[in-house]
Amino acid sequence: MHKLTFYPLGNADCCLIELQCGQDILIDFAATKEVGDDDDPRCDLPKLLKEHLKSRGKDHFDIVAFSHLDKDHFQGSTDFFYLQHAKKYQGNDRKHIKTMWVPAALITEKSPDDDEAVILQKEARYRFRNGRDIRVFSRPERLRKWCEENDVDLDERLDLITDAGELVPEFNIREHDAEFFVHSPFAVRQNEHTVEDRNEDSLVLHLTIDVDGIQTKSLLLADSTHEVLAQIVDITKSKGNRKRLEWDILKKSRITVVIFLLVPNAEQIARPRQNKFPGCTSNKYKIAQSLFPQADQYHWKVPTRTKIHNHHTGKQLDTIGMW
Repeated sequence: MHKLTFYPLGNADCCLIELQCGQDILIDFAATKEVGDDDDPRCDLPKLLKEHLKSRGKDHFDIVAFSHLDKDHFQGSTDFFYLQHAKKYQGNDRKHIKTMWVPAALITEKSPDDDEAVILQKEARYRFRNGRDIRVFSRPERLRKWCEENDVDLDERLDLITDAGELVPEFNIREHDAEFFVHSPFAVRQNEHTVEDRNEDSLVLHLTIDVDGIQTKSLLLADSTHEVLAQIVDITKSKGNRKRLEWDILKKSRITVVIFLLVPNAEQIARPRQNKFPGCTSNKYKIAQSLFPQADQYHWKVPTRTKIHNHHTGKQLDTIGMW
């Protein structure tokens, strides 16, 4: 069975997607916990991910996607992962990335303002130059210019590039019971701007996973802005592709967090109280609040066949949690 895990990291992101075919996909990485601080409620992400790989008998993630170059989406990654471009990032305990997913802006951005961002960019550029172990999303004119300036033949690397409106070729429903549809970044939007905007150029994906004909759909929105989301809706509708806007799970940073609890015979929708719902008398609210205390809203739906693991409590339930 497929499994999605959303880790409690504060104002940061990491989602682990385990496919029943055995592949592991990591969307973003942020080791935000103050190690040794028992009062820090954020999880020890490196420890949990190492334990996960050990339980699977693996030393690698099949896919690691970095949605954009903001620190809350890559913090600590250059200490955790084995990086191909320099030996000093190749210790024995480092975990390998079979295929790296990045938006084109991560490669083309000039002079990132963070040392770790520079290292991560060097890794993406190294893989793209070598023509392997990477997938780049969108091909704006800036990517072509970067290739020309760095003696890289873009036309020979077109198989490494997936544009908005396309399915990611690494996965398909028939073989993997999963597929990723790319909503963003848009090459046209990037061409209209003179510099990269990390949030507007970030990677936005629509994931469909299937178990015995039952599909669960997820929108992974990173830090995309409301302008970009509006564009996604308009363009997707105009292409007659509304199914790519359907979702059971929505993950979005820096907006009101929504929790979806998959409970049989539950209310269709329940309205939360403010300030973590003080004095709430509903048993469903109390259950939801105890499981996901960082939530701002709770909605109720019927169960799907996708397991969600809550690392805030260590419990595994028929529950979908976002924070």
